[in-house]
Amino acid sequence: ERILSPKSIPIHEEEENNYDENSNGRLPCKDNEDDANKKRVLYMDLDIHHADGVQSAFYNTDQVLTVSFHRHEAGFFPSKSGSVREKGRHGTPGFGYNINFPLFRGCEDLAFVAVFRYTLYQLVEVYDPHYVVLCVGAD
Repeated sequence: ERILSPKSIPIHEEEENNYDENSNGRLPCKDNEDDANKKRVLYMDLDIHHADGVQSAFYNTDQVLTVSFHRHEAGFFPSKSGSVREKGRHGTPGFGYNINFPLFRGCEDLAFVAVFRYTLYQLVEVYDPHYVVLCVGAD
């Protein structure tokens, strides 16, 4: 078993801070793409910012279920991604394998923990991942 602590880095060019699209948050999942015996990976990002780099990297595949809990409101970075409508690219195996939980300022800890626990248990049960990659507040 490996325990990895990746860092999710936003990659949108139109945003003020443009980072390398080969962020550490993608690496454990990207390794899986080259593996002949592909495994299902559940990538969960718990951060104030949306995991847009990871979402973009795996938007077309069902091999990585990308889940992001993040603050989402007008003017908050990255403001052009992170909506619940972003579910994966239509017409590809990735449709339905991207889940965003946009949270707004003032979300209470107990409410967040309740949503996270319920979501985590349900996703693990339904998706049955071989690996779980968890990125927690890396920036």
